[in-house]
Amino acid sequence: MKLRLLIGFSLGLSLGLLLSGTAHTQTAAPTVALGDAPLPPARSSLPQLGLTADEQLTLSQERALGRVLWRDLRAEPDVLSDSLVSDYLQMLIMRLAQPLGLADEISLRAFAVSDSSLNAFAMPSGLMGVHTGLMLSVATEGELAGVLAHEIGHVSQRHFARGLANQKDNAWIGLAGFAAALVAAKRGNAQSDQVLQSVLVGSQAVQASKQLAFSRDMEREADSVGFSLIKQAQYDGTDMVRMLRRLGAASSLNETGTAYARSHPGASERMANIEGRLKIASTSVNSDNQAVNLNFLLLQARLRALLAKSPELVDDAAARFQFQLTAASSAGAPAAGQRMAAHYGLALLAVQKKQPLQAAQHLAQAREFAITHPWLDVLDFEITSLATTKSALNLAAFINRQGLSGAAAGLEAILLVQRNQSILSSDSVAAVQSFLQRWLSSHPYDDIAWGALAATYTQQGQAAMAAWAQAEQTAAMGVWASSISLLTTALRSGEATVPVTTQNQWRTRLQELRQIVIDEKTLLDKFK
Repeated sequence: MKLRLLIGFSLGLSLGLLLSGTAHTQTAAPTVALGDAPLPPARSSLPQLGLTADEQLTLSQERALGRVLWRDLRAEPDVLSDSLVSDYLQMLIMRLAQPLGLADEISLRAFAVSDSSLNAFAMPSGLMGVHTGLMLSVATEGELAGVLAHEIGHVSQRHFARGLANQKDNAWIGLAGFAAALVAAKRGNAQSDQVLQSVLVGSQAVQASKQLAFSRDMEREADSVGFSLIKQAQYDGTDMVRMLRRLGAASSLNETGTAYARSHPGASERMANIEGRLKIASTSVNSDNQAVNLNFLLLQARLRALLAKSPELVDDAAARFQFQLTAASSAGAPAAGQRMAAHYGLALLAVQKKQPLQAAQHLAQAREFAITHPWLDVLDFEITSLATTKSALNLAAFINRQGLSGAAAGLEAILLVQRNQSILSSDSVAAVQSFLQRWLSSHPYDDIAWGALAATYTQQGQAAMAAWAQAEQTAAMGVWASSISLLTTALRSGEATVPVTTQNQWRTRLQELRQIVIDEKTLLDKFK
């Protein structure tokens, strides 16, 4: 329960978007030249909104707290485990955050949450969750970038730690309960306002009111940082205004004086602030708009197909894609990307229904608009696997063809073959292990990839290496006891077969894991 309250507090710093439920047609935006100087590193530009973050929570402690929260969240079934969607989000936030020069302890990591509400949230140490409802509701990648840039603003300015620093009595659990009520309000619970009002009663009332006021400053600061980031990433700054305009039009909470509304600046104020910045700053729209739009449309189509978990939902998604095709056909060339995405979505649904012929037909039509794309390529691989048992034989060739931009597609192909329980040839195993090791060197928290690597070692009968990979898999999930146990097993079973240098690396890692356990206990004891 305490961990869930802690998560509630972190969500209390989130943007809390309440946008409209359907995407609107993208409109052309004015193009102007890049003018402002680059955003200075966040560590040297913190406004004095209160006590410094380190007075309450150091960077190391914040990172430890992030690990604790991730362990709880990762166990939730709503965390979407799709390598293509995750990679899209990760690439987007890394592009946005590039100018910030974040501290080493802050490692931005995005994940998707299967939730129809329109929300995104930031957590300690750089974890960022994005609801599927939000991704399906924004009309452009620029609008999505505006939301994520705002959340990056919360992370870069260390709002979580600074919020704690301004609570001198360290009433952590009380604040967490208060924030949990805020989360309920964001989710549109009919009784949420009564819940929030009850939290404000009694001894917590003054403390909660102070937290509300501090939250307003945080939101304004996150907007300021977010605007600078989307500008430097060459997105159209008016996307942020359009997103806020829909927020103001759709939400009855922002301007009606409810308790939740008082915790954030109103949409009107935020729009005015951003529009003021647009008047004195200039933006340069990304020169590769076609590719950006293509990736975004494929993301939305993939999400709609992935979320179709029942025959009824599959039929609803298919009807939506057919409507998209009809509307895009009447719009002509400007809507070519919409037609391609609709065919991609229909192909994914056909794969779900085990209809390889129909899937291949839709994929061929999608390729009329994009001859090659990693997401189309891996779908082609999946369709082929439906029609033949020899997909495992083609795996090595497929992943070797994937460059940097197609790395996530290579991982998706590996997972597909493993889900089908196909036996890999020795050449394929070597190629898969080499690919996964490269992937994990830059994605060390990808527990699914660690599990895939462990499976290849198991197939080869390399028990020690399999136990090591499983240890890293459970470490990525924050399950330290299992990780320590598995790594100890790896050392014991690999004493005669694993090189001494590797064994020494494992021993060092074992010490790190044991220290993490100590650090987390110390941190949680602090907030008992």
